[in-house]
Amino acid sequence: MIDSIVHYINSRPIRVLFGLILFHMFLSVIFSLIAHSSIADHLHDGEGFWHFAGDATLYHREAIIQTQLLNDGLWLEWFKSYKYHLNTKAISILYWLTSVENPLIFELINGPLWVVSIVSIYKSSKLLFNDRTALYVMIFFFQPSILMSSMQLLRDPILIAGFSILCYGWLDFYKNKPNWRNVILIYIGFILIFTMRSYLIPIFTIVFLFSLIWCFMVKNISFFQALLIIIPLFVAVQSNNHVYLGDLGIDKVILDTVIPIKQETSSLSKQETSSLSKQETSSLSKEIFEKISIRMSGLRTGFFNINKESGSKIDSEITFKNLSEILNYLPIAMRNGFLSPFPKQWVEEGKQTGFIGRIISGFETVIWYFLLSGFLYVIIRKPYIVTPLAPILLTSIVIIILLGYVVPNVGAIYRMRQGFMIPFFIFGMYGVQMIIHSLLTKFGVR
Repeated sequence: MIDSIVHYINSRPIRVLFGLILFHMFLSVIFSLIAHSSIADHLHDGEGFWHFAGDATLYHREAIIQTQLLNDGLWLEWFKSYKYHLNTKAISILYWLTSVENPLIFELINGPLWVVSIVSIYKSSKLLFNDRTALYVMIFFFQPSILMSSMQLLRDPILIAGFSILCYGWLDFYKNKPNWRNVILIYIGFILIFTMRSYLIPIFTIVFLFSLIWCFMVKNISFFQALLIIIPLFVAVQSNNHVYLGDLGIDKVILDTVIPIKQETSSLSKQETSSLSKQETSSLSKEIFEKISIRMSGLRTGFFNINKESGSKIDSEITFKNLSEILNYLPIAMRNGFLSPFPKQWVEEGKQTGFIGRIISGFETVIWYFLLSGFLYVIIRKPYIVTPLAPILLTSIVIIILLGYVVPNVGAIYRMRQGFMIPFFIFGMYGVQMIIHSLLTKFGVR
């Protein structure tokens, strides 16, 4: 049966794509109708917005204001408005073009983005493994939480689409000959990711910088080809000196940790830092780490203060004062980032999602646990397999751990890590297949 499905997909790709768009459109209409009715009224506001997608209400209001600016011909003011919520630009343009200020109209973007994400990861999985594994990996996009959020006025579907495109572009760049097609795909991925979550720019830049240096030394890529990827990352870093953290629920907060540290160290270098004693250098390092600790504590506290009424809090009283406390918290941050929500929370009633939301998250987390097991099995048995997607995987690991550090809320971690689970799904699905094959062989079934 699986082979038949794979054959159908490969022989009729246009029909499959069209069917996926119609499927997504149909579900969007159904969800919109329910959100405008009295059905399950404890899960939505009756005006088309679901409680689990609370940010959608904010983006809708901002888009209406921007639409009015467009109607008044104030294009420059429209361009400058809400610069930290660039997704509202797309929403307002659609509202303006169609003269319909209804969230459902954004399905014109959400639907194709969802399908593009599927195609990108399907092709990525095929580059790494085979058609069967690629088909199994598609389960990720049909998870209820991913599917439902892909129908809302959220930034997450755009981020996931960017991350999926980046995965395919990088794999094609790495495994095949670098060309303008995969370079452009990488650019598109970066643009979609950075416009939705600008605070991720330094993480992607550092990881990809070292990855490209390694590729330049080991793989057959030229210095010019490496520069094609590096230059836009450094441009993004330079144009993004201050990072908005509204994504973390910390409204109007600016993270400027890296910049002051850089300025202090550079000013010291002008004062002949070479003459600094070991004690002074140690004191400077301690001060830098203390600043980082304070910033991380500030993020946790800010998130907690903005989301006091939300449920599923975790370690909300924890703060960091120095590097030692950050390192001591690392195992807990990894646990919270990768393994939450925990079994106890699967059967509790959520404030925004009710029992059904927690049950869905529990079901998806069980799948996640199985795939994490498969991923670890691959790392142990065939670690070289992850090499082609190493920068994407390393970036995902760093981001998920950082979420465990700065977000003291299980529900927020669960939502914000979703896009970065994709590499684990790809390798985890292959690992699960390896485990099943090994067990069947062991017991003589094969």
